[in-house]
Parts: sequence; structure tokens; C-alpha cells
Amino acid sequence: MKKLSAILLLGVASLLTGCWEKQIRSNPNDPLLRYHFAGMKAALQGTNGTRFQKVWSLPDTAALRDEALTKLARAPFHILQTSLPPGSQDEGALLKPLLDDLLNNEHFAEVKVDSDKLEFVVAIKLPNDRLKIWDANLRKVAGDWGFAKPVPGDLSG
Repeated sequence: MKKLSAILLLGVASLLTGCWEKQIRSNPNDPLLRYHFAGMKAALQGTNGTRFQKVWSLPDTAALRDEALTKLARAPFHILQTSLPPGSQDEGALLKPLLDDLLNNEHFAEVKVDSDKLEFVVAIKLPNDRLKIWDANLRKVAGDWGFAKPVPGDLSG
């Protein structure tokens, strides 16, 4: 037990020291975060990870996943509430289907911070019916919260 406690303490200490370091980006135009996710649909199609596939399909896992995505969908309102226009509502119900799509489908995302402005760009591979939901939900949230209207990407060249 003492050995386990010492290992856990060492792990937590190393994580905390890494978290307190001030990270300086060499170029202020570089993104704060950039990632690519293949999506759970792709991850579950392979023959590897059969145990993970079984766990992922359990009813308890689905309930936990749904609860986590619901809470994540409500988080932006709670974080931004003081800077949103008066009377703004929690739009978690509109954001939740988008988080479901982000979890299940391949996408790229990038976050940039430019002085006092936060930019978030997402490129996601979706069928047309889901794209219409994204467009409608993002436009509603952006309008209700006083953000700039979403701009569709130009994939023509």
C-alpha cells in the first residue's frame, strides 16, 4: 500500500509541476490547440480492440457517455454566462447533437487566441442531413449569444 501511495504521489507531483509551467508560443499566430480525431465509428470498425467494442456498446457506457456529453454541452453557457447578453439561455440542447457528431465522426479542430478574441474552427465529415442540423444549431446559438455568425468553409479549391 505504501508503494502504491508513493507511486501515485510521484505521478500527481509530476503532473502538477508540468501544469504550472508557463507555456510560451513561439509565434502568437500559432494555434493554441490543433487536433485530428478519426471518430468512434472508425475506431469501432476494426478487428482490434474487441473488448473495447464490447464495453463501448454496454448500456451503462451509453448512459455515461450521454450524461458526459450533456454536461459538456451545457458547459459553454455556464462558463460564458457573465459575458453573454442579458436573457441568454442555456443552449445545451442545441450543442449536444453536435458533440455527438464530434465524438462519432472524423474531424479536425483548431483553437486560436488573438489578443482578446477566441477563434474555433472545426472541419467535420458528415452526411448532408447532419450538416443542416449543424448549420441551424450553430446559427441559433451564435445569434442568441451575440457571437459572429458561423461561416461555412469553402471546399472548392
